[in-house]
Amino acid sequence: MVPDFYTRLEVDPGADRVAIEAALRRKQPAWSLGTRNPKNRHTYQLFLDEIPALRRALLGDPASRAAYDAELAVARRAEREKKLDELQRLVRLRAARGGLAPADRADLVAEARRIGLDENDLLRLIRSIPNLSTAAPVDADEAPDLAPPPDVLDPSTRRQLQVALDHLGRRDLYDALGVARDAPPADVEARADFERQRWMRKSQVTAEKTAWLEVIAHAQTHLGSPRSRARYDRTLMMEADESLDRLAEFAVRGLDRLDPGTRSALLAEAAALGIPPDHADRRIARACRRLGIGRDPASGVAGSQPATASTNGAGRFAMVRCRVCGGVTEISPVARRATSARCPHCGASMRWDCPACRRTPWVDEPRCACGLRQVLAEPVRRHFEAAQSAFRAADLDAAEDHLGRLLELAPEHPGARNAVNRVRQRRGEIDRLRSAYQSARAGGRLVEARAAVEAWRRIVDSGSPEIRAAWDEITPLLRRAEAMTARARSVERTDPPAARNFYRQSLAIASDLPDALAGLVRTPPDPPLAMEARVLGDRIRLTWTPPPPDGCGPIRYVVVRKRGGVLAHPGDGVRIAEVDAPEFEDRTVPPGETVGYAVLSRRGAADSIAAVSLGPFVYLADVTEVEFASGGGDVVIRWRPPAGVAEVRAVRKRGVAPSGPRDGDRLPATLDHLVDRGLDPDAVHYYLICAIYRMDDGRLFPSPGVPVSVRPGATMVTTFSSVSMDRPGGGGLLDPTDLRAMRSGGDRVTLRWVWSSGSTATRIVARRGAVPAGPEDASAVIETVPREEYERRGSWGLALPAGPGGTWHVRVWGVDEHSLSPGVAESAATTLPGLDAEVVVSYAVRRPLLPFQPWTLTLRTDPPGASLPPMVVVEHPRAVPLSVDDGRIVARVLSAGDGVRVTIPGRRRDALGLRLFVDPTASPDGLIPIRFRHPETGATRV
Repeated sequence: MVPDFYTRLEVDPGADRVAIEAALRRKQPAWSLGTRNPKNRHTYQLFLDEIPALRRALLGDPASRAAYDAELAVARRAEREKKLDELQRLVRLRAARGGLAPADRADLVAEARRIGLDENDLLRLIRSIPNLSTAAPVDADEAPDLAPPPDVLDPSTRRQLQVALDHLGRRDLYDALGVARDAPPADVEARADFERQRWMRKSQVTAEKTAWLEVIAHAQTHLGSPRSRARYDRTLMMEADESLDRLAEFAVRGLDRLDPGTRSALLAEAAALGIPPDHADRRIARACRRLGIGRDPASGVAGSQPATASTNGAGRFAMVRCRVCGGVTEISPVARRATSARCPHCGASMRWDCPACRRTPWVDEPRCACGLRQVLAEPVRRHFEAAQSAFRAADLDAAEDHLGRLLELAPEHPGARNAVNRVRQRRGEIDRLRSAYQSARAGGRLVEARAAVEAWRRIVDSGSPEIRAAWDEITPLLRRAEAMTARARSVERTDPPAARNFYRQSLAIASDLPDALAGLVRTPPDPPLAMEARVLGDRIRLTWTPPPPDGCGPIRYVVVRKRGGVLAHPGDGVRIAEVDAPEFEDRTVPPGETVGYAVLSRRGAADSIAAVSLGPFVYLADVTEVEFASGGGDVVIRWRPPAGVAEVRAVRKRGVAPSGPRDGDRLPATLDHLVDRGLDPDAVHYYLICAIYRMDDGRLFPSPGVPVSVRPGATMVTTFSSVSMDRPGGGGLLDPTDLRAMRSGGDRVTLRWVWSSGSTATRIVARRGAVPAGPEDASAVIETVPREEYERRGSWGLALPAGPGGTWHVRVWGVDEHSLSPGVAESAATTLPGLDAEVVVSYAVRRPLLPFQPWTLTLRTDPPGASLPPMVVVEHPRAVPLSVDDGRIVARVLSAGDGVRVTIPGRRRDALGLRLFVDPTASPDGLIPIRFRHPETGATRV
């Protein structure tokens, strides 16, 4: 049953929130005090227990209050219907003889007022019942019953027991325990013990718990023994007799004789009360005697002639009472088959709409075919509407509460089940968006986080603290990132490094900001740093240094050329190429042409705002198609001169290639060949062939020249279809570059280098203690490495003989099928310490005895007595030095050896910041392999 909170608080149903809260504050202390009275403790404890429900119903959202008002209206209507049913039962008892006399109508009006109805409600019920004339009563012919009162419960116990049963909604103790009236005593006792244990396990004290425990105590008291149980059964029978007596007195009051219709109606009421027919007849007879109603001696009860007037009980059709006005209407079977029917008194529909299955049962059908009770139709509809309203308002908790209550009222309601699934889906979507926001926020993707919060805010209450906190967290950060992006956009074309810095700061805040990502790609890259031009025979090779990586992606290079001068700006000239690598060969420049070059960086469609330029310089092409023949000490070299050449000059040098047209012995040569005779057949001779150009002012300028190396004693003929050289303006075979050497254990040395263009092999020459005299040095270790084998291994291992002698000097030459490279590249040579045994150096730092004395350092070597190179002591004020540069040098050890003691000047607290290293100024040629064993262990930088 729905509690009437308005009546409980003594407020009007239209009261506002303030009035309800004030009434609750006023009533709550009174209810707490009322729980001390045993007569009312269940009621007041129930009031206290239902305070949370009262707050949800009256002080919650408007939809919740509307749903509660609907349930309360249904409860009130059900109570009114119950009263109308009781009054209609009394009407049937008085009209069972065929009609109603004026005295009957007066009695029914009094009963209606006693029940709580007015005279209009009665008139609607008796409108179709005919009137009867009044008959004079006759005297009773039997003496009153003077039997002694039965042994039953006293009135106070009955009242106390009835209060607890009414609170639980039970008829009697048997109904409370859930056993039959004739159940064995053992079953009654077991059931009472089970219920007591079940309620004692509940820790919270509520009105329901106290009422149940009181009822169980009464059941054990009044049903525990046969004598007390018989007394309680007699009490129930007495209460049933009293109810029948009241009905019988009301039914026969004003009659002259008891008619068969009234008797049948009273017997039906007695059967409903559980009274046997014989006992009911005796009770009806006593009522007739008390009221002086005549009776039929043959039957033992009063009789009467059949009524001549028609009665509502003898009608052919069922009588249906309207649920709006309470009027009674006769509905025929034809009318029942119709789709709709109206009350003739008020015009209301005689059907009700089931909100669960959409059927329209008649108002006299208490349940729909789907099982929903008629009285629950309006609460179900209101709760469903409240759940929909709460769902639209993103209040999922309230929606779940209303749906839970709806499923309690109508478990098979299909809309409620679907709504529960939608609420669960919405909660899952909220959890997904919350996780998406948290993941994006943790990853710095603020744009994605903002989109997640916006989607999240659309499906929940926008005023939620969680939503406000998330929005307040990301909004300032996004504004800062957008401000950085705006600053970067303003300096994109004037200061690209600053723009990239601002864009990166913006992306450090919001890594997925689209404007910052697009702006970082749109910002012009930095220009190349330096450029060189090399003449390679019939072409100019341009190389430049790429700009430092900026982390914005790969860049390309645009090559611009201008005739006759240097470029004044990036648009001054002709764009001749766009390349990926930092080099380009220009093959379209005529010999003797004056040109200038510039290179711009490009990323996407953005070019660097500056460029690296070179020039102007005159392109002086070398001779091409060089070939030579040798044998018997004679050498013949032929070539093809370039266009516009004034003369060709050739020089010769023994042991090393000439560096220019004036470095070496000048040889007589024509424009296309030379002949050199009488040479040492076993020596290697180096030639340089230069084309000489005459400028407009008459001055002569040589080309870089083409080097040729020949051994006159070897008989061969060689032709160079194209020539190149690894030096500015050079030609011929390139020297290898970037030679690196590293010991790999024992007498093995691992060598790596960059191969020269056109070489098929590399000659390695290693000499101990001195620079190799040339590629044929007899005092050196010589080895030729095929290119395919080197590329397969990725390096080359060289075995050097062990022994004293100091540093090894290593140089490499490029080799092809006919010649060697000049051997003039600086990076084609390196040095390597000798393969002496490794020396382990350990040392100890000692604190002085007196504060003013210096610290000391003592050396030890393994093997003992080994000589050491010069060393230094490095000090760091706060940590352990990691290298010579990681601190300052406080002492030098010029002649180090086993047992040497070094004085360290200055004052210090401990020896943690002191370490020993090899002197960086010592010559690498004299270094031996050394391994230091430092005194500290586990010390790290702080």
